[in-house]
Amino acid sequence: MATIRAISPTELTDGNYRSIAEDVSDKVIFAAQRALLSTSNPGIKMPASSNAIEHFFTGFYKTMPAEDVRIATQTLAEKVKRTGAFTGISTRNAALFKKVDLVSTKSIAAQLSGLSPNFKTFGQEEKAGQQVLNANWPGFGTSSLRWRVTRLDCLEETGLTSHGSDHVYMQGVMIDAYGNTTKTDLADLEGGWDTKNHKDWPDRTFSIANLDYGVGWPRPCTLVVAISVSATSELMQLMDKIVAEAKEQAQKYAMETGLAIGTAIGGPIGGLIGAGIGVIVGKIVAYVIDKLWGWLKSIFTKARLFPPLTLALDVPYQGGKFGNSLTSGAFQATWTGHGGAYMATMDAVLQWGPASVLSALSMYKGGISLFKVNRENNIVGREWKVNTWTAWSGIAGGQASVDSPVTAVKYSSNKICLLVVGLDGKAWTYTTVVMAPGGQPPIHIKRPWQPILNGVFTLGTMVAGISRNAGLVDVFATGQDGHIWSAATGPQSNSDWNGWWQLGQLKVPAGSPVGATSRSKDILDIFVTGNDGLVYTNSWGAHTGNVWTDWFYFNNHKFIPGIAITAVSRKENQLDLFGIDADGLPCAASWSPATGWQGWTVIPGATFTPGSTVSVANQSPEHLDIFAVGIDGRIWTAAYGPQTNGKWAGWWPVGDKVFPVGSSVAATSVQPGALNLFIDDKDGNTWSAAYGGMGWTWYGNW
Repeated sequence: MATIRAISPTELTDGNYRSIAEDVSDKVIFAAQRALLSTSNPGIKMPASSNAIEHFFTGFYKTMPAEDVRIATQTLAEKVKRTGAFTGISTRNAALFKKVDLVSTKSIAAQLSGLSPNFKTFGQEEKAGQQVLNANWPGFGTSSLRWRVTRLDCLEETGLTSHGSDHVYMQGVMIDAYGNTTKTDLADLEGGWDTKNHKDWPDRTFSIANLDYGVGWPRPCTLVVAISVSATSELMQLMDKIVAEAKEQAQKYAMETGLAIGTAIGGPIGGLIGAGIGVIVGKIVAYVIDKLWGWLKSIFTKARLFPPLTLALDVPYQGGKFGNSLTSGAFQATWTGHGGAYMATMDAVLQWGPASVLSALSMYKGGISLFKVNRENNIVGREWKVNTWTAWSGIAGGQASVDSPVTAVKYSSNKICLLVVGLDGKAWTYTTVVMAPGGQPPIHIKRPWQPILNGVFTLGTMVAGISRNAGLVDVFATGQDGHIWSAATGPQSNSDWNGWWQLGQLKVPAGSPVGATSRSKDILDIFVTGNDGLVYTNSWGAHTGNVWTDWFYFNNHKFIPGIAITAVSRKENQLDLFGIDADGLPCAASWSPATGWQGWTVIPGATFTPGSTVSVANQSPEHLDIFAVGIDGRIWTAAYGPQTNGKWAGWWPVGDKVFPVGSSVAATSVQPGALNLFIDDKDGNTWSAAYGGMGWTWYGNW
C-alpha cells in the first residue's frame, strides 16, 4: 500500500534543479537577514512592495519572543561586521549578493532580477499564452485527495503557554502535480496538551486537493505542513511565499530549456500535461526549508523552532487505489522544537468522480457504437442496434485510467480500430467487427488487445487515429519527451504496425492531445497546441512528397498550452478546427484550397471554462453542429450550414440537465437530420440526448 513520505533535501539530485534550489535558498536567507537587521538598524530599508519576501519574514519574526529577536539581531550584526558578508549564502552567489543595495526600497528579488539572468523572475519573462492553473476553479472537480490528521501525540509539551498546557494548531501549503499552491485553512487541534497525552479523530480532514484538472499520471501531491502553539498564520504565509519562489524558478528553467515536464502551466482542463513539475517544486521546497531552518537555528540560538515538513504522496491513475484501498497507509510526522515535541498521524483518502471520455461512432445508418473506460478502469463498449442498446460489456479485459480517451477509428465498412494508453503506459489497439442488422452478432472479436510496438506514454494520453484509405490506420500521440510520435498499419505492412516515428522537432506539454483528420484520400493533417499557446499543424501526402512538413502556425490566437483542438473534415479538401481559448471563448478556424487558412474567429454568444473540449458532428458535408459543457453544467450547441445562411448561429442549451463542469461530450450523426450526444453524470452513469428535427430528448441513466 502506498503511504505518505517525507521528502528529504537529498532527493534533489538533478544538478540543474539543485542549482535553482541553491539560488532560491540564498535569496530567501538573504531576505531573512535584511528583515532581521532592519528591526534595529534604520539605515537598512525595507522594500516598498508589500509582496516582497522580506515583509513575510518581518511578520514571522513578530510571532517570536522579542528577546529572542533582539539577541538574534545582535548576533547577526556582529557576524556581518566581523566577516564583511552575510551568512548562509553559497559561494557561487556571494559576490553577486554584495551588489545588492540595502538602502534601496527595491526588494532583493527585484534587484537580483536585474543583476543576473539566474534570478530573473517568471513574471518578467512575459511568455505569451501562459496562464496560471487555477486549482479551485468554481464548480469544477469531483475527484479529490483528502489529507487527514487522525491522531496527535504530545511527546513533550513546550510550556510556552501561560497556563501550562499547549494549544496546538496545524496549517499547510498544498503543491499539486503542476506546481500550483493552495494554502490550507488553519486547523485548531485544541488545547490542554500535556506530556504523554494524545487524542484520536476518526475522520478529521486537514486539506483537500482537486484531482480533476490536468491530464497525466501518476500524479504527485505534496503538502508542506507545520504546527504551532499559537494561532498564527505568519509562518504559513512565509512558507507559501517560499513555495511560490521555488515554483517560479522551476517553471522559468523548464520553459527556457524546453523540458517536456513543466513546460507550460495552463487552465483547469488542459493544463500542464505530464504531471511532473509539482514533485520538483516539492523537492526544491524541502531543500530550501532545510537550509533556511539551519540558518535560523544558527542565529536564533535561544529559540527552538518547529520546522515545517514536506510530505508527498503519488496518486497512480484516475480511478486507482493505494493497493486495494482508497485510503493510504498512515504516516507519523514528528516536530521537535520550543523545548517540546509532537507527533501527528496522517493519511490520505481518494474520492473519484466521473471522468470517462466517451467515444461514439456510427458505422451504418441508424447504428451507434459507444466506448469508454468505466469507474473500475475497465474498457467497455455497447451498441445501438435494431432500436435497442446492448449492455455495457468489457472489451477483452482491457484496462486504462478512467480519464483515458478510447479512440474509435472506422477503417473499413465494418471494422473499428480502438486505441488507448493502458495502465502500463503502452499504446494498445483492438479491432472489432460491427455488422448491420441481419448480419453477424453486434460485436465480434477479431483478436485480443495488442501493444503498438514499444511506445510508452504518460497515463491518460490520447492516442489519436485516422484512416486515410481503406484498411489503413495512422496513429499519433505526444510522448513523455514532448515530441509528437506516429505509427501506422495497413496492407503496405501486411497489417503489422510500423513506427514509432518522431514528427519534427516541435515540443509540447507531455501527453498533449493531437487532433488528426484526413481531408482527402491519403492525406493527413494533424494539430496540437504548443507551449506558447499557438495551434501548430503538420501535413503529409502527395502534396508534400509523402513526407511530413515542418510544424507551423497560421494565426497567433492564444489557447491554453496542451488543450485539445478538435479537427474534422466534412468534405473533400475542407478542414474545420474548434477550441476554447484562454479567455473561455469558443473559436473556429477553417481551410480550403480556395481560401487558405481563415480564423481563428470567435463564435459569439457563449463563454466556457478555458480548455473545455468542443465536440463536433456533421449531418452533411455543408452542416456542422458543435457542443460543449458550459460553466453552468448544461450542454450548449451552435450550428453552421445552409439553414443558418452560412453563418454560425447559437448558442442554445440542450435541455436543462446539468453535468460536471469540464466533462466532454461525445457527438455523432447517424443520418441527415439526426444527432446523438453522450455524456457521463456525476455518478458515472451515461446519459444520451437525441435530436430528430423537433427538439432534444434526454434518455438515461444507464
